Amino acid sequence: MNEHDPGAIRDRVEGLAEPAARARLGWLVVELNRHNRLYHELDAPEISDRAYDLLFRELELLADAWPQHVPADSPTHRVGGRPVGSLRAMDHRVPMLSLRNALDEEGLRQWWEKRDEKERLTGGILSDLVKAGHQEDLVLPFIVEPKLDGLAMELVYLEGALVAGITRGDGETGEEVTHNVRTIPEIPLKLRTGRGPEPSLLSVRGEVFFDLPGFEQMNLDRQARGDKTFENPRNSAAGTMRQLDPRLAAQRPLHFIAHSFGEMEGVDRPDTLHEVLALFGNWGFRVSDLNRVCVGIDAVIARIRELGELRSTLDHEIDGAVIKVDPMALQDTLGFVTRAPRWAIAFKYPPEEATTVLEDVEFSVGRTGAVTPVAHLRPVRVGGVTVSRATLHNADELRRLDLHHGD
Repeated sequence: MNEHDPGAIRDRVEGLAEPAARARLGWLVVELNRHNRLYHELDAPEISDRAYDLLFRELELLADAWPQHVPADSPTHRVGGRPVGSLRAMDHRVPMLSLRNALDEEGLRQWWEKRDEKERLTGGILSDLVKAGHQEDLVLPFIVEPKLDGLAMELVYLEGALVAGITRGDGETGEEVTHNVRTIPEIPLKLRTGRGPEPSLLSVRGEVFFDLPGFEQMNLDRQARGDKTFENPRNSAAGTMRQLDPRLAAQRPLHFIAHSFGEMEGVDRPDTLHEVLALFGNWGFRVSDLNRVCVGIDAVIARIRELGELRSTLDHEIDGAVIKVDPMALQDTLGFVTRAPRWAIAFKYPPEEATTVLEDVEFSVGRTGAVTPVAHLRPVRVGGVTVSRATLHNADELRRLDLHHGD
């Protein structure tokens, strides 16, 4: 039998009895997941694309014939299954709270150490830690992370297997989009625990997003097909994750980066957040390689400035930085205020701006007869995306700027 002949593979699959089919199916899942990691994570492929495709085709045939024996981490789940009828609401067992914002460096310092005119601590984190018995001159380690501009997502694992993907929603209840999160390569279908402990329950939080090169290529492909292009990566990622047909999500270059957790049961919780993130990496999640541990608020501010300088060079959008107290015990001590954690804050960068030339204006007529002026711009990079067209929808602003061709 020719192992490289798809017809021969089909004949072999059809001739297998259930025990042999189940064993072969299990071997293929392990082997293909190993080759996926070699190719995508380690850049060290062992087999050709053709050989991989034939193994994958054999797995597809076995999965179709014996769906009851397909494991949760089968790579066939990545290509998208049947469309769902609708998105259903699903509660977060631990609320996904929002973060308070600091718009400047002084806002960060006030979050850390706010004093009144009598030099008594009255509102910052340092105040709460002193009241809880910590030393007033305590210098804390923080985690500084890039604030990804994507769609917040929670992934739920039971006994190591992915069972649910839930959008943030209002923080208490989101939409279940498991059918779409399964298609994202950076989301493990089963935790890669090896010989280490496996959590009985784990909820991982992070962001789903498009990288900028993938987003631009997707738009070029859509333009070549005559399809409408997407406006921006964030809204496009959110819209993709809410599609009912997972095959659409499987065709789009979505990514996921993990940054926190809601629940972790069945394993000892690490003492620090940076150790939690390292554990996530061991389990198969992608975490940002821009994360840094910074000791003291001055080091935090220096790192935020560094991230701001790197912002335009990254292959994905960030709109700020997130600062979190690193020791988990101190997070527990600080707790929450209203709907936000006391131990974390977001620093927002100002919007990126660029200057270009208005080369032409065309007038687009919509289906309802509405006329919209569209500017043709000299291409310019803003936020990692090349902008060459813009809708001129604000007539008062155009008159105020006295905007003309060639400006």
